[in-house]
Amino acid sequence: MLRHVTAASGIPGMDDDDIESRTLPRVLLRQAERLGGKRFLTINGRSASFEETLEISSRLASGFRRLGVRQSDRIAILLPNRFEFVITWFAASIL
Repeated sequence: MLRHVTAASGIPGMDDDDIESRTLPRVLLRQAERLGGKRFLTINGRSASFEETLEISSRLASGFRRLGVRQSDRIAILLPNRFEFVITWFAASIL
C-alpha cells in the first residue's frame, strides 16, 4: 500500500505547507539545530556531524562569495562521489 509522502514528511519541525522551509540549506540548518553533533555524513571513512557539515559548507559558501559567485550564478562541481562533493553541493545551495 502506498501512502502520500510530501517533501517535508518525516522531518521534525518542517511544515509541509511552508515551501520556504523545504530548501536544502534550511533543512540542514534545522537538522543541525536539532541533531547537532550526531553523525550526518560518512563517505570513504570521513565523517561529519550535522553541525560540522553546516559549518564547513557555510565557510565554503563564504569563500565562493569572496570570489564573486552569487546566488543566481551557475557553477559546476566536477568531483567524484566523495566527501568534498557533498560539502561543495551544500555550499552551492547556501549561496
